[in-house]
Amino acid sequence: ATHYSGDSCSESVHQCRLGSAVVVNRNSTKLTGSLYDDTTECWWNVSASAPAGAYVNLTILNAGPIAVQVAMYTPLGAVVSNVDPMSAASDAIHHGTPITSMVASYVAPATGSSDPGMQIKVTGQAQPLLVVLAICSCTCAEYCDLEGGCHALPGVQAGGVCHGAGLCGTDGTCQCYDDDTSGHHAGALCEVCKLPFGGPNCSQTHYQCMPDLTVQVSAPRGNIVSATLSNPFGKYPNLLKCRWDLVPPSPTSELLLVFRKFNTEPGYDVLVIEAASARLSGTELPQDIRVTAAGSPVTIVFESDDTVQGAGFEILFAWSCGCPCGSVCAADGVCQPCTVGGDCPANTAADCYGHGMCGANGQCQCHDSAAAGHWTGTRCEACRTPYVGPNCSVQEYQCVPDEWVLVEGVEGTLTSATAANPFGQPYTNHLRCAWRLAPPGPNSTLRLRPLVFSTEQDYDMLEVVFTSASDPPSNQSLAAYSGTMMSDIEIPAAVAVYLVFTSDYSQVDYGFKFVYAWGCDCPCGFVCDAAFTCQPSTGPNITECSGHGECVAGACHCYSNASAGFWDPATKCASCAPNVYGAQCDSAIYACNPQHGVSVHARSALLEDVHTSQVSDKVCQWEVRSLATSGSYINLTVLYTGPVLALVEVHTPLGLLAHEVQEGGRGQPGAPLHTMLSTYIAGNATVMVAGRWQVLGLALAVCECTCDEWCDLQGRCHRGPTPGTLTAAAGAGRGGGGASGGGGGQ
Repeated sequence: ATHYSGDSCSESVHQCRLGSAVVVNRNSTKLTGSLYDDTTECWWNVSASAPAGAYVNLTILNAGPIAVQVAMYTPLGAVVSNVDPMSAASDAIHHGTPITSMVASYVAPATGSSDPGMQIKVTGQAQPLLVVLAICSCTCAEYCDLEGGCHALPGVQAGGVCHGAGLCGTDGTCQCYDDDTSGHHAGALCEVCKLPFGGPNCSQTHYQCMPDLTVQVSAPRGNIVSATLSNPFGKYPNLLKCRWDLVPPSPTSELLLVFRKFNTEPGYDVLVIEAASARLSGTELPQDIRVTAAGSPVTIVFESDDTVQGAGFEILFAWSCGCPCGSVCAADGVCQPCTVGGDCPANTAADCYGHGMCGANGQCQCHDSAAAGHWTGTRCEACRTPYVGPNCSVQEYQCVPDEWVLVEGVEGTLTSATAANPFGQPYTNHLRCAWRLAPPGPNSTLRLRPLVFSTEQDYDMLEVVFTSASDPPSNQSLAAYSGTMMSDIEIPAAVAVYLVFTSDYSQVDYGFKFVYAWGCDCPCGFVCDAAFTCQPSTGPNITECSGHGECVAGACHCYSNASAGFWDPATKCASCAPNVYGAQCDSAIYACNPQHGVSVHARSALLEDVHTSQVSDKVCQWEVRSLATSGSYINLTVLYTGPVLALVEVHTPLGLLAHEVQEGGRGQPGAPLHTMLSTYIAGNATVMVAGRWQVLGLALAVCECTCDEWCDLQGRCHRGPTPGTLTAAAGAGRGGGGASGGGGGQ
């Protein structure tokens, strides 16, 4: 029958039909299809019945090469995720292994309604595509499996699965945060922003386009954006028509429009501001516009044609009464004095929107400091260049094609976006960007943390260049990065650092955004002053070698024993010494030797193998020779380190314990995949792993716990509830206490 498959025709399947939406009326099903290039897309309209508070759990499974964007559109908002080749298929990952999961609130359509409760769109390349959909009615203290079943989450703390944007209430529902500090969140699992809020923390007022409808805007300040509920990211669609009516708070109010981003098809996709007689199009950022409302709404209209698309626009708007600061508009339109901090309305033009001081002449003197932010405008309503963010405190340096950008300040962001492509998603072909970061002092250390990094693998490269020259560097590359894998970088740099990005002529990607921060690299006993120079310190400010050693004559003498841990002097005792790991740096590392077994004498250790090449076949063996009392057992935990398909065996005189581990999705590095428990007779156990991986990590602990205690990854015994998969309960039996790889849901 239609929408069923399998030997007994009992498996629900909804096949994509390119060019038209497929209706889904079941609460659990598979969505399948084939996407051949970035111009093809699959749509499913979900119209199944479900109780209030339900949500959809969407899990993308490994079925072959894949590079897609998955979007879930609901009346509350959109949830979007990119699945790229690095997280997708390889021959080391089993067919059907979960790659990633997404959740979004589901509101069942009313009886007789033709509108779906949710729309799901997948665009990109996937041959084939395999997605599992389940409508869940679980509480926030439960997780939902691939069939929609609910299971208790062990060790759930306050927040449950509320995405860190709310608390899990006693009634099993998420109590989403809804304030200016924590943001304004909504959804069954607090997974979307409460309209009209947006931004990373759902704290900025965003009025999106509602196609073919008029958006009434009565707020005194906020943002107008070309994004829509069904297209919250990326380029705006063709044949789009948007309209906003901005309602003035008084008959004499003035409206200020500040253009933060602007990118439309020149001459064809046009933004019209009727009251200002302005028609705007192209890629050049327009100048600020002031409009006197004369008691009527100010209308903004945007229309796109049927061909080329652009990145769109973001416009900050702010109403003022046309009065100087320190005064408000009375009902008759006359400016009346008020006291800033007293009867003047807070966060309005009367008090410079809280971003400046009102001078005696009625003009705002805007804040311009790291603590209060860097503001500008007649009412301090906009950020000074190059500062961005809700508090105008973050310096953002875009790419200036074919030019060097001098990066000033001790912290900020760098992005592959340009003035002509302000969203930077994706970046353009034939792009060359370069930034020069000059150290603020002789003992400076530069830290780079990628927030987003996705470029064409092996072709679009970001180079980190380390040089003492003030001129552009030549061939002194410290490191080069491409693809989607990049970790934090720390460079002790008393000299200049350059970042150089180049893209070729073909494929593009989402680009990157970094946070940079300069710090000091002073010896112990010294502190970093405002000029980034090291000065001798006395009293409680003396650096104490991270608490893991003693400072003697400016050098850290780190602890190096079993009770205090083994710490690294090269990092001032801030990290573990070589071949040591653990929270207290008290566990040894034993690397695989493919030629022979490796003897392990420590009671807790990390067994690891790191390939310098791609995933490949290998066999590793460790001989456990640790001393232990009678009744001890081994707690062996496989940690997430990337795609892995391996058979893990523990051999003892009592027998063999084996488990196959398969994991190909994105995980938290170091998170447990599976735990195995095996009786240990001192000096007589072997751990063997055979399979395919690029990085392998296993935590080994020899435990002497009783059966009413649980053993942690360092072999320590604890009483009380077992905290989920991080530990293994001694009474759990063979293979108990762990979470096998590949589980879906939340």
